[in-house]
Amino acid sequence: MIHRCSSWRTWTRSRPSVVAWIKRTCRHLWGTFVPVPPSPVLKAALRWLELLPRHELSRARALFRSLPEFNDISPTQYEAAYDWLQERKFLDSLPHSTDLRTTIFTAAIADTLWFSDVDVLITQPEDLPSDGLRAAEAVGLSNEDAFAAVWHSWRKVDAAQRAHIGRAGEKAIVNLLSASGIPADHVSQHSDGYGYDVSATLPDRTLHLEIKATNKRGQLRFYLSRNEFETMRRDPDWILVAVRLNTELEPVSVATVCRQWISETVPADRKANGRWESVRLDVAASAICPGISRLSSPPATSVHGMLRGEPPWPG
Repeated sequence: MIHRCSSWRTWTRSRPSVVAWIKRTCRHLWGTFVPVPPSPVLKAALRWLELLPRHELSRARALFRSLPEFNDISPTQYEAAYDWLQERKFLDSLPHSTDLRTTIFTAAIADTLWFSDVDVLITQPEDLPSDGLRAAEAVGLSNEDAFAAVWHSWRKVDAAQRAHIGRAGEKAIVNLLSASGIPADHVSQHSDGYGYDVSATLPDRTLHLEIKATNKRGQLRFYLSRNEFETMRRDPDWILVAVRLNTELEPVSVATVCRQWISETVPADRKANGRWESVRLDVAASAICPGISRLSSPPATSVHGMLRGEPPWPG
C-alpha cells in the first residue's frame, strides 16, 4: 500500500523523490511483470481527463484534495496517474472522446505481452487476461465492452504494423535482387492490382513475387487476398516469397511457400452468392522451402545467399 501524505503541502514538498521512486518501480513492474498500471492509477487517470478540460491543473489538484468523493485515491496515485498520462501524450492535446473510459483502457493494455496476439488468444470476452479484466473494472467497462475495445484497437494497430513490416519486406527483396544483379521492378509501389509485389527479370523468364514479411521467428502468418490467389492460379511464374526481418527490419532469411499448400488451404466458395476476399494463413513448416528455388538460372555464386536459402528459414 502506498502511504497517503497527511497534507497536500507535505506531498508537494516530497513529490520529486516519491514520484521518481514510483516511476522507477512502475517502469520495472509495468514493463516486465505487470504492464497494466494499478487500478487506482487508472481510475485517477480517468478523473484527470474528466477535470482538466474544465479546470486549471492547480484547481484539479485542489479538488482531488478537498472533495470527499475523490479521497479514495491518494495524492501519490493521482500524481502517478498524471505522469502516466504525460508519458502517453494525453496531456499534449486533451482527448474529447465521448467515452474516456475506453480511451484509458485501450492505452493501458496497448503494451501488454498478449495484445499483439489478440486474434489468436482472445476470441470472446471470457478470454480476456486478468490484467485486462482488472483494467476494465478500474475504468468501469463491462467485459463485453472491454472485449470490443481490445479488438477495435488491435485491428488498427495490426493493420498499421502489417503495412509497415510488409513494405520493409518488399524493399528487402528488391535490394537482395539488385545485389544479385537481377533487375527488379517494385510494381506494388505503382498499383496493388497486379496480384504480386515485385517482378524479377531473369534471362529466360520474369518471376512475379508476392512478398509476405514477418518479424516473428517461430511463426509465419500472413493474409492472402483473393486477387493474389487468383493471380497465382493463372500465372505459372507467380511465387509467394516469405522474408523474416529482425527487430531493425533487416532481412534475416528468405523462403518460398508451396503453391500446392496454398491451393489446398484456402477456403472454398460454397455458393455462387458467397465468396471469400481475404484469408489468413498460418503456414505449416512442411510448406516452407528455403530461398527462392527458381532463381537457379543465374550462376549460383552471383545470387545473394539469402535468395538461395542461406541461412535456412527462419534464420
